[in-house]
Amino acid sequence: MVTIKFIAQKAGVSTATVSRVLNHTKYVSPEVEKRVLQVVGKYNYSPSAVAIALSTNHTRTFGLLVADKVNMFQSQFLQYISYYSGICGYSNINALCEEDFESKLKAIEMLQAKQVDVIMCTFDLTEQEKQKIRDHISIPILGAGIGEKANSTFEGDKDAVFKAVEYLIKWGHTKIGGMFPKNESRKGFIEGRQAGFMRALETYNIPVMKKYICDDVANMADAVQKIRFIAKKDDYPTAIFCYSDEVAIGTMLYLAQIGLRVPDDISIIGFDDIPIGNVITPRLTTIVQPIDLMAKILVEQMICAAEQKPFTISDATLDKLKSHLEIRESCRSI
Repeated sequence: MVTIKFIAQKAGVSTATVSRVLNHTKYVSPEVEKRVLQVVGKYNYSPSAVAIALSTNHTRTFGLLVADKVNMFQSQFLQYISYYSGICGYSNINALCEEDFESKLKAIEMLQAKQVDVIMCTFDLTEQEKQKIRDHISIPILGAGIGEKANSTFEGDKDAVFKAVEYLIKWGHTKIGGMFPKNESRKGFIEGRQAGFMRALETYNIPVMKKYICDDVANMADAVQKIRFIAKKDDYPTAIFCYSDEVAIGTMLYLAQIGLRVPDDISIIGFDDIPIGNVITPRLTTIVQPIDLMAKILVEQMICAAEQKPFTISDATLDKLKSHLEIRESCRSI
């Protein structure tokens, strides 16, 4: 069995030096680092998680706090986070919790018991919740925003939805409906998208028709139930913006049941670009998020927190994080 002591002997250095090279701690000359890494590569040495934890006081494990009702986009996002964590030598532990604070706290305490290095909340926490958690937990806890510029995520959502609704207006739509959820754990994202929707209507002096707006739809199945209140055979909007692709697809399913055609009768726009949206008929027009880059940056943020290093993100990278409208066949002009 190859051990750190064996690697040290072959490289002609101390075990402490091998540890510094592998963990990137303290200075090691380039020559020594190269020699150690060559031996590590030759013997395919990989220190165990236990050994890493004992030598660095880190387990190289992230704890992800996840809402119990994970949608398709969130599931895909978690897969990307797991992928980039693995590339960087970290593993993930997912902890499911419900919306109430006690459930969140229990999940966080479980992650702390697992000795994770950092906890990432994949949903919103109120300031009161954050303070209560800080009183109980000693390890770093991060929100789902991007560093100190977290609000940029919500601003990006707002701008993307504005452009999507603007697109409908420029195609002649004035009876525009909206399907939004009511979820405290996603409050920031929801409010950002609602704000973009309302701003577009106000900018172009389009009346807000409340009878065409639903603000408590939860998922695809719920959309099938709730859309019937804003789209009836004899009274319906000519276009609907949906908070997510799942809600958009549920809406399309119900419209088909009552004989309303997409896009001939009603144009539909979603948000998230989940794979199924690109294979249904008609293909769903949607707002695309750079999910790959989002996950990569979140992993970088968690690594910085684990290693107690400052995390920064450039304006150029933030610009790449902006969502964009992908136009497909679920929309038409009138």
